[in-house]
Amino acid sequence: MNNRVRLIGAALIALVPSARVSAQDTLVVRADNAPEWGSNTRLVRELRIGELDGAPEYTFGRIRGVTAGRDGSIFVVDAQVPTVRQYDAAGKHVRNFGRRGNGPGELQNPETAALVGNQLIVRDLITHRFVVYPLDGGEPRHWNYQSSSASFRPIVVHEDGAISTPFSIPRGGPVGQQAVLRYNRDGAIRDSLITPKFGPDPAMLTVAAGPGGGRASYSIAYLPGAVWVFSPKGQFMGGLPSRYSVVIVDGRNVKRIDRRSQPVSVSAEERNELMSRTERIIRSGNDPNFKWNGPEVPTTKPFYKELRVDSEDRIWVHLHSRSTRVEPANAESPVTYREPVIYDVISSAGRYLGQIRFPDGFVLHHVQGNQVWGTERGEFDVQYVVRYRIAH
Repeated sequence: MNNRVRLIGAALIALVPSARVSAQDTLVVRADNAPEWGSNTRLVRELRIGELDGAPEYTFGRIRGVTAGRDGSIFVVDAQVPTVRQYDAAGKHVRNFGRRGNGPGELQNPETAALVGNQLIVRDLITHRFVVYPLDGGEPRHWNYQSSSASFRPIVVHEDGAISTPFSIPRGGPVGQQAVLRYNRDGAIRDSLITPKFGPDPAMLTVAAGPGGGRASYSIAYLPGAVWVFSPKGQFMGGLPSRYSVVIVDGRNVKRIDRRSQPVSVSAEERNELMSRTERIIRSGNDPNFKWNGPEVPTTKPFYKELRVDSEDRIWVHLHSRSTRVEPANAESPVTYREPVIYDVISSAGRYLGQIRFPDGFVLHHVQGNQVWGTERGEFDVQYVVRYRIAH
């Protein structure tokens, strides 16, 4: 039995069920207060890194992760190279970590990175490991990572220097079960926590996937599915966004934060476009005679699409909002729909802090105090790393 199999066995032995999300034992609080940040919350862009055509250290291919140190240094995971580039707080390139390969300190498909003390930890999907780079220039180390399922969820850094990462339970465990794998500071696996069930799985379209009798499943746009995140304080936060509620599971304690809001409607035009596009994809890839066999695209959207939680235990709720039709660049391209990037920010105690609207196409990666790091796309679809300051 090789080392990876032994570690999988050890992780499964330590699999710990988390608290059950139960309505009868849930403390309910409301976040309907006036925004504590005031009515004039705005973004001030402080920095943009990237060039359309320039030196390699300032041109990006496929950014998968961005994180920042307490001194303002910025670490950018570029999976196309692949490497992690470090910049100072002013955006000047400092050095790179890793290069393509399977050897010590090398990367194949890095997904995300985190800073823990004086080391940079990078999760690499294909090599099934974390690559740990000492920032003082020592030799890199490796920690095993069992999951082969891409998640792109961030590495969670806890107050004691331990980390957590999403984990797909290997074959032999519950089908489709999601969990969190926790590591001690030395890289030893502490345990795995099963993710609470925040709601039923959404209905899917099904189709025969070949002569062997297999079936393929396709998601239906805007059907609400359970959303969850794991916090630095070791809490599961999640919910079923058919309502504006966020449930916090902390051991046996369960709290639900509710907020009053109006659902966003989906136009008949967009619903028809989405259903027609899905049918075309299934007919071209699986069954040319496929007919829609599930629920139709809903007439309203889920209240939110994802949750994030920062080091100050603030919950960032990525809202669904009204779509704008984007005409195709040519006759062969499909019509698309775009939503503005809007987040509500709520304290874990259930106080509404405020709402922030980012530029179209912004992707949130890291929050630290009143600063936010993320990516945007410019002319010719060029990626840039940006830093904003929240002013209020």
